Amino acid sequence: MLGKQTFDQPSVAKGAVATTTVLLLTALLTGALIYALTTITSLTYQVHHHRKYFAAMSEIEFQINRIAEQLRQNSPEALELPTTTIVTETPLLGRNDAPLTHFTIEVASLELPLSVSQEYLRYPALLSLPSAHSTNLSDQYLSSMLSTMFNRKLEDFSPSYFPQVVISSQCDLTITEAVIWHHGNCDVTLSGDIGTFNAPLLIVIEGGDLNIDGLGVLWGLILLLDRRDLREPSATFSHGTALRGAVVSNVNYQIAGQTTFNHNVLKQLQQSSYLAKIIPVPGSWHDDIQ
Repeated sequence: MLGKQTFDQPSVAKGAVATTTVLLLTALLTGALIYALTTITSLTYQVHHHRKYFAAMSEIEFQINRIAEQLRQNSPEALELPTTTIVTETPLLGRNDAPLTHFTIEVASLELPLSVSQEYLRYPALLSLPSAHSTNLSDQYLSSMLSTMFNRKLEDFSPSYFPQVVISSQCDLTITEAVIWHHGNCDVTLSGDIGTFNAPLLIVIEGGDLNIDGLGVLWGLILLLDRRDLREPSATFSHGTALRGAVVSNVNYQIAGQTTFNHNVLKQLQQSSYLAKIIPVPGSWHDDIQ
């Protein structure tokens, strides 16, 4: 009996060791599997959360840009804003009393505790108005006229500067709610007024003369633009026609006919919605993640 017992003990011991080894390996594999599943779950959550964050941020940025474009011509009260949006408005005065408006747009996400705010400045494309004295001054003033009125050098002044502009090949002065830009001579016969005191025009005649006849009054600002300064452009208003506003040029020019400088007409023009521009204030973007 003793010999038999001595013979069986190593087998039992080996079996116990094997069982223990299997259990340890199983435990290790189970732990590794749990860790892997936990890691995968965490990564999946992070990826999903990041996707939700970027989707929410993209939607907020879209809404802010959309609202800013609407504010270019409208007040916040005129917009249908969602409950997640707050817009504040502050009127300001710029150089030479140019009308400016400061806006702060804040949009919150419906999906995440996230909001973004951005400040904007609305200003007129016609930054400074000419005076009755400044419409007929020295060559030095004339050459700096574009810089004074539009904050643009001659080489940078083009139709794209204006937010709403029509390049009229036929010199159609009946266009409203946009700057009229014409290349070459412009000959127009009036059969009534063009523009009004409350809705004056901005007309750019590049490289040509303006000749108005017929019957009627033209309300607004006429810019005779010359890039080569090889000749003196002219604006002529025949008997029966008149201008209420101003004629300006970046070079010496000639003017004939009944023209009456009217500062109030120019002020109305400066405040026209089609001349309004809006830009984001640098460094004003801010996000808030709770």
